[in-house]
Amino acid sequence: MHTSSHEKVAAFVSTYLDQFRSTHLDILDVGSQMVGGQVLTYRTLFDDPEWNYTGLDVESGLNVDVIPADGYRWNELESDSFDVIVSGQTFEHIPFFWATAFEIGRALRPGGLALITAPGRGPYHRYPVDCWRFHDDGFVAVADHLEFEVVDVFTDWNRNVWEESIVVMRKPVWSPASRDRFATRLWHQRALTATLSPNPIEEAPILDGENGPPAPSVLQTIDGGRFTAVLESLRLKAIAAKEAREEAAKPRIVRMLPNRLRAVLGRRLRPQPSMWGEDIPS
Repeated sequence: MHTSSHEKVAAFVSTYLDQFRSTHLDILDVGSQMVGGQVLTYRTLFDDPEWNYTGLDVESGLNVDVIPADGYRWNELESDSFDVIVSGQTFEHIPFFWATAFEIGRALRPGGLALITAPGRGPYHRYPVDCWRFHDDGFVAVADHLEFEVVDVFTDWNRNVWEESIVVMRKPVWSPASRDRFATRLWHQRALTATLSPNPIEEAPILDGENGPPAPSVLQTIDGGRFTAVLESLRLKAIAAKEAREEAAKPRIVRMLPNRLRAVLGRRLRPQPSMWGEDIPS
């Protein structure tokens, strides 16, 4: 996990979820395994005693609670069972991310929030594959594909080598007809990935039990937009801090040169990127 990604999810928690501390929330982290020398995890951000965090990944490892037998069919998780689903730096590694998006949509409670963040650019990094990069329009397309509401969407333009994009989307409190439509579309997504699984495709999932649709999440009352403003503030501060560090790192003789010569020499003197760095020079 990149430190800037951890910062974004921390800002999401403080912006939207702090008001629900001491209220029971179920949180799912998709792609939760700590790999590649990572020291950060979203688990520590959801540390309220009333919040229940579950880490999901396709293989066992540190910070993993649930391993689905089929990466595109999470039958181990009940439908409409999580108030918040987060996924950070995972979608770029999923060949058919739209199928994963539908599983997120199934597992999310009506009115619940899904937060997804992934790089907009950056170096090739296989875990075990590296397939995609996302901009804000791409995440709007994901929300539209699910027929979810976009609460916030943002791209960290010019901040670092990753230029991460992030979306917060809400699962609507659908009518019975709309829920049936989602269930049918979910079955089609599962059918399209059935050849990747040893398990036969089941009939179209029935999302409602004997008592009908579940009660909506308490998060249905959140008004969007505030998180986008927070992210823009963080972006500008990070860019200013990066420019200050770069200026301070230049030799004194370089700082005394004309701007054009300084720019040429400055590019050559920049440090090499680090895979998990916070603000990596572009």
